[in-house]
Amino acid sequence: TGYHKVPFTTISSGMFNAVFPAHDGKVIAVGQSQSNINGGVNGFGVMRFNVDGSLDQTFSGDGMTLTNSSDFPNVFTTGKGKAIMLSDSSILYFPIVHTNGQNRLGLLKFDSQGNLDTSIGTNGLFVSDFIVADTHWQSMGVAKTSDDKVYVSTSPTTEYSFYLTRFLPTGELDSAYATNGSSIVPIGTAQVAAGQIELLDDGSTFQYGSADWHLGHARIVKRDADGNMITSFGNQGIASPGTPQFHVLLGALQVASGRFIGWGGGQEMAFFKFVADPETERFYEAGEDLASCLGDTLTLDAGPGYLDYAWSNGVDSQHTQVTYTGDYIIQIMDTRECHDEDTIHVEFYPPPPTPSIEVNDYVLTTTASGILQWYLDGEIIPGATGNTLEAEVSGDYTLEVTDVNGCSTVSATVTLTGVGLSDSLVKRLSVYPNPSQGTFYIQNWVQGTKLNILNSLGQVVAYEITPQGMLTIATEQSGIYMLYLADEKEVSTIRLMLR
Repeated sequence: TGYHKVPFTTISSGMFNAVFPAHDGKVIAVGQSQSNINGGVNGFGVMRFNVDGSLDQTFSGDGMTLTNSSDFPNVFTTGKGKAIMLSDSSILYFPIVHTNGQNRLGLLKFDSQGNLDTSIGTNGLFVSDFIVADTHWQSMGVAKTSDDKVYVSTSPTTEYSFYLTRFLPTGELDSAYATNGSSIVPIGTAQVAAGQIELLDDGSTFQYGSADWHLGHARIVKRDADGNMITSFGNQGIASPGTPQFHVLLGALQVASGRFIGWGGGQEMAFFKFVADPETERFYEAGEDLASCLGDTLTLDAGPGYLDYAWSNGVDSQHTQVTYTGDYIIQIMDTRECHDEDTIHVEFYPPPPTPSIEVNDYVLTTTASGILQWYLDGEIIPGATGNTLEAEVSGDYTLEVTDVNGCSTVSATVTLTGVGLSDSLVKRLSVYPNPSQGTFYIQNWVQGTKLNILNSLGQVVAYEITPQGMLTIATEQSGIYMLYLADEKEVSTIRLMLR
């Protein structure tokens, strides 16, 4: 029928992770057996098929090899893995195994007759220290050199990086590669998906994948033969070609022209073509980086006329509003269905500290620095831009400070009364003792005269006064206070000192 289903056991589920054609037309398949609601076993195995699809009974006695689950306690299959055949027809198999609540990279080696190499790890299974993700079932990759050194591409669960690890044909980590056999490259801020590997003639590698296993955002990493980043490629060794949202890059090949043909998946099968040097064929520019002040809202504009928009914050229209500092990536598709992307960096600066104002004899003073502007009753006072202002009229005074980023802060309001009025009342009324510890006597006091007391910040201070003119200020804070006196004709002021 053209279709043949062969489980490792009669009731087990399972999956093949790799298939290798042999020179005689036979086929070797590597995969996992999994238990299900009906029973079955967990294990790792190899099958060899004849040309007609039947099991090759000369291979391991019955056409298949399956590990014994009792040899690997607390180790469970996940269905995910990759394998590669070495030049001696042995197979290095890299399953993702679940153990102690974590997914880790495993390693088994089968010889050309399907026998498990039990010298590796424990009973033939080596479980690495790499905690890897299985969020995208195809986000792994393997490749080998001419001398059978094997590269494995995986994604850790928490570091949001691409792992590239090199193993020797014996199954040991190649400590001569990168750091203790592994090169780790930070890629994104979400769970990434590292995919296939391409080996180049000079020993360098391309590692393909996406910055987000769900949203996509293709990434290509280039390393030299020793695992070091080739910084002349892309941006310090990482290329970020524009791809549609929700399309995950899983693998690619570089063709003779220098372009890349890539493939992957998403809402449907995805197929990509990238240029080797993205800057040479960029056609889209989103605009300059922007800056504003905390509390503001900026509108980013991707420009009109494109068929598709995809901002990195999830907005899918031409405009998006932002209120936080960060890099905002915009991907567009033009009318020819060509894709490109650009990044706008937005910086929101904090405002300067709120300025304080001190009042002394109608003179307002501040120690604030920056661009200063005084206001009276909410209106700009022309030319009032210094640290000191001598009030000429009564009213509400404020000070605005603007810093080098153009961000501003306004002070609290200081209210002044009786500025510039007659002081003839002072000639009739005298106050003693002055200074005082809080009690003053107003000589020639006449009931009905209006009275008000302000501190150096322009705030009203409570007081009591007797019909005989004994004035008590309800504060123990020493300093200069202004006594405002008013009758039906005039207003005047007297400076009081409290000690």
